[in-house]
Amino acid sequence: MLKQVASIKRSFVITLTGAIVASFLFSCLVFYQQYQAKLNSIQDIQDDLIFRSHNLFNRELGSIRQLMKLLVADNALKSTTDNSDSVNLNQINSKVLQHFIDFGSATDLISQIRWLDASGQERFRVNFENNAYEVIPENELQNKKLRYYFQQGMLVKPPNIYTSVLDLNIENKVIVKPYQPTLRATYRTNSSDYYFDGLLVVNFNLSDLFKQFASHSEAKAQLFVLNSEGHWLLHQDKSKEWAFMFDAQTPSLAEESPKLWQHIASLPIEEIGHFAEHRVKSFIKMLMFDDNTSEVETNYVILLVKSIDEVLQNLFWHAIQTAGLTMLILVAIFGVYLWREYHFKLKLLSSAIELQQEQQALTVANQKLNKNLIQQQKLQEDLVEAQKLSSLGMMVAGIAHEMNTPVGGAVISTSNAQVICQKLQDQIQKGLTKQYLDESLVSINDNLYLSRLNLDKAVMHIKSFKRMAIDRASEQLVSCDMNKIVDDLFAVLHPRFKTSRVALNKHIETNCNLVSRPGIISQLLENLILNALEHGFNEGEVGQIDVRVFNLDLKTICITVSDNGMGINPDLRDKLFEPFVTSSRNHGHTGLGLSMVKQWATKILQGSVSIRQQEELPKGISTQFEIVLPINISVL
Repeated sequence: MLKQVASIKRSFVITLTGAIVASFLFSCLVFYQQYQAKLNSIQDIQDDLIFRSHNLFNRELGSIRQLMKLLVADNALKSTTDNSDSVNLNQINSKVLQHFIDFGSATDLISQIRWLDASGQERFRVNFENNAYEVIPENELQNKKLRYYFQQGMLVKPPNIYTSVLDLNIENKVIVKPYQPTLRATYRTNSSDYYFDGLLVVNFNLSDLFKQFASHSEAKAQLFVLNSEGHWLLHQDKSKEWAFMFDAQTPSLAEESPKLWQHIASLPIEEIGHFAEHRVKSFIKMLMFDDNTSEVETNYVILLVKSIDEVLQNLFWHAIQTAGLTMLILVAIFGVYLWREYHFKLKLLSSAIELQQEQQALTVANQKLNKNLIQQQKLQEDLVEAQKLSSLGMMVAGIAHEMNTPVGGAVISTSNAQVICQKLQDQIQKGLTKQYLDESLVSINDNLYLSRLNLDKAVMHIKSFKRMAIDRASEQLVSCDMNKIVDDLFAVLHPRFKTSRVALNKHIETNCNLVSRPGIISQLLENLILNALEHGFNEGEVGQIDVRVFNLDLKTICITVSDNGMGINPDLRDKLFEPFVTSSRNHGHTGLGLSMVKQWATKILQGSVSIRQQEELPKGISTQFEIVLPINISVL
């Protein structure tokens, strides 16, 4: 049965894989067709915009050519033998100016008509703006001999007309604002046919033409206009327009896209081209006029049309979505067809196998978990008992050591008293004097007094041991004095510190009583103090361990255990309270002391324990543990 299922599954996988591959290939074809169709539609839109803009531009240039020919053909500018002697200079001036006014007022294209003499000095000038004209007085006329259009226009022989490049109108060396895209047409006059030798200059304001170009732009087809050097005359970013007029550092198209500019430069005049790498960029080079003798191939503008990036991205993702949807539909159809053949049997068998495997895995995991839990509980109980026995053994050893001195002193004093009594008895038989009796009584009294003092010390040690033994044997909540807990612990630890050069100091700054477990507190402090003694100092090294108790607030107290020993390895700080972490395993330490301290502080005493960071320690302190405990556990 398993072999049959494997065979069916293998056949299903192979068939489904083939269906997915076929669906993917078909969706790729759909993507290509969709994307190319959208690109072609955008290119058609761009070509239409170029065609319309091209016609509009040619229509404007054609009208400029006709206007210029009409202007120079009028007899008002020409000298004749009939009127050369009879007409004075004022009449000539009036006649010329009236012709300029009539001619310029007839169209909105003309912004200025001037007649310059052979030296470049303006002889007549009429400005036109908003259907009004202004005749410039003689004292305001300028000399334009340094302007490029005068120098180049003087070289073009009639009847040819010179046309300048497109730039901005400049008056008195200042660019006129708002910007006026201006095209200048000139005609060379001679003294034999006209009133004087010079140059007729007409400024054509193409602002309306550029506004129409800007209005034609849309997201799929944005129109840009450039001059023959690749500088922007019309751009969506206004800061780039006419930047070359201001010596600005704005890059030209040749600098922004060298490959595109190279392709445009190689394209013949008046031929629509498309950039091979980006089919959504269309362009055409438009010759301004073909009358110029020296600049037929250079005086042209470029109409560039392209789509914004978002349009291309939207087309791409729309094609991706269409192809993806197609693939999903095909895969779904194939999947449903194959699903009916094997799904239920395979699913049933697979579910049974998975259920059996999961049950087995859960059984094994449950057994391991129970075993580990039992071992952990037993280990914890053994560790607690071992710690209590170890602590109790140390307490017994300490009390036994401390009891030796007072008990020995009491024995000696009692023996001395017995000897004196025996001597007194012998003296009574021989003959007792009053002086000897008094001296014997004084000596007996002194020895009894010394015996009483030593026995009192022994009683004090026994009481201290009794309190600690009772506290540690009981985990009940009781009212206790923190000062008494520390004193009893210090008494038990005194033998350990008496043989070392490390001083144990206490600083109790609170008199409050706790409702807690004094035995656990004593064990916790004992572990921290002995840990500092054994790990912080080498044998015979001088140092000190300080235990400080103070109130944090009305509900908690803080206990700090500090030492000025060798400190803790930084690598161990972050895992110091984890089980079996120790730096002295070769000296018999198991690494469970601080782990039990954390368990006692957090779980039994319902507080917290932490070690302060090295940079936060007071001067002269290398290690400090901080325990925060509630004053009354019963109210938590």
